[in-house]
Amino acid sequence: MLTAGVAAADPITVVALGDSLTAGYGLSDQSQGLVPVLEGWLKANGHNVVVQNAGVSGDTTAGGLARVGWALGPDADALIVTLGGNDLLRGLAPAGSKANLDGILKEAAARKLP
Repeated sequence: MLTAGVAAADPITVVALGDSLTAGYGLSDQSQGLVPVLEGWLKANGHNVVVQNAGVSGDTTAGGLARVGWALGPDADALIVTLGGNDLLRGLAPAGSKANLDGILKEAAARKLP
């Protein structure tokens, strides 16, 4: 169950930080993208939640690290990270991708976000 220590009436805000798969790039029906489908599923299963789309088509882990600070606004209660595919496609060093992902997770941990 999603819990974030918020009042029952307040929705839990989940930030989805990712690339084109998160952004829904190329979908003719944006309601079929990861973010709206996930939010719909969570709501259908009784969760008072808002999933914010922080996906950017073509983004890499370095791009995610550069924008995680502002993507996690003051209402963020949780973070989903879906980055790394573009790093692989561009032949970026796995060690750099890992360092970037570690940086993103450190930012989330500093904000006490799951």
